[in-house]
Amino acid sequence: MPDAAAGKPVLAVGDFKRGYFIVDHETGTRTRPDNITEPGFYKVHTDKYLGGGLVDSNAIKVLEIKAAK
Repeated sequence: MPDAAAGKPVLAVGDFKRGYFIVDHETGTRTRPDNITEPGFYKVHTDKYLGGGLVDSNAIKVLEIKAAK
Protein backbone atom coordinates (compact mmCIF):
# COMPACT_ATOMS: atom_id res chain seq x y z
CA MET A 1 0.00 0.00 0.00
CA PRO A 2 1.24 3.54 -0.70
CA ASP A 3 1.76 6.23 1.93
CA ALA A 4 -1.45 7.61 3.46
CA ALA A 5 -2.87 10.58 1.53
CA ALA A 6 -6.34 11.91 0.74
CA GLY A 7 -8.17 9.70 -1.75
CA LYS A 8 -5.57 6.93 -1.56
CA PRO A 9 -6.17 3.37 -0.26
CA VAL A 10 -4.72 2.82 3.22
CA LEU A 11 -6.15 -0.50 4.43
CA ALA A 12 -7.66 -3.62 2.89
CA VAL A 13 -9.97 -5.72 5.08
CA GLY A 14 -12.06 -8.79 4.46
CA ASP A 15 -12.00 -12.53 3.91
CA PHE A 16 -8.81 -12.91 1.86
CA LYS A 17 -9.14 -16.71 1.76
CA ARG A 18 -12.40 -16.30 -0.16
CA GLY A 19 -11.56 -13.16 -2.09
CA TYR A 20 -7.98 -13.66 -3.29
CA PHE A 21 -6.46 -16.75 -4.89
CA ILE A 22 -2.72 -17.55 -5.09
CA VAL A 23 -1.59 -19.94 -7.83
CA ASP A 24 1.73 -21.73 -8.27
CA HIS A 25 3.09 -21.13 -11.76
CA GLU A 26 3.67 -24.12 -14.08
CA THR A 27 7.44 -23.63 -14.04
CA GLY A 28 7.42 -24.01 -10.25
CA THR A 29 10.76 -23.50 -8.55
CA ARG A 30 14.01 -22.69 -10.32
CA THR A 31 17.39 -23.20 -8.63
CA ARG A 32 20.63 -21.96 -10.15
CA PRO A 33 24.19 -22.03 -8.81
CA ASP A 34 26.17 -18.89 -8.02
CA ASN A 35 29.32 -19.25 -10.14
CA ILE A 36 31.31 -16.52 -8.37
CA THR A 37 31.13 -17.94 -4.85
CA GLU A 38 34.37 -18.21 -2.89
CA PRO A 39 36.13 -21.57 -3.44
CA GLY A 40 35.10 -24.19 -0.88
CA PHE A 41 31.58 -22.83 -0.62
CA TYR A 42 28.47 -23.67 -2.62
CA LYS A 43 25.76 -21.04 -2.97
CA VAL A 44 22.51 -21.26 -4.96
CA HIS A 45 19.76 -18.83 -5.87
CA THR A 46 16.19 -20.15 -5.79
CA ASP A 47 13.15 -18.49 -7.36
CA LYS A 48 9.52 -19.55 -6.97
CA TYR A 49 7.01 -18.34 -9.52
CA LEU A 50 3.59 -17.40 -8.15
CA GLY A 51 0.54 -15.63 -9.45
CA GLY A 52 -2.59 -14.38 -7.83
CA GLY A 53 -5.70 -12.37 -8.32
CA LEU A 54 -8.98 -11.16 -6.95
CA VAL A 55 -11.76 -13.74 -7.35
CA ASP A 56 -14.54 -12.20 -5.23
CA SER A 57 -14.55 -8.41 -4.96
CA ASN A 58 -17.34 -8.58 -2.35
CA ALA A 59 -15.02 -10.41 0.07
CA ILE A 60 -12.39 -7.63 0.26
CA LYS A 61 -12.91 -3.92 0.77
CA VAL A 62 -10.34 -1.13 0.61
CA LEU A 63 -10.58 1.84 2.95
CA GLU A 64 -9.52 5.30 1.75
CA ILE A 65 -8.77 8.55 3.56
CA LYS A 66 -11.20 11.38 2.87
CA ALA A 67 -9.84 14.86 2.14
CA ALA A 68 -9.93 17.27 5.11
CA LYS A 69 -12.33 20.21 4.77
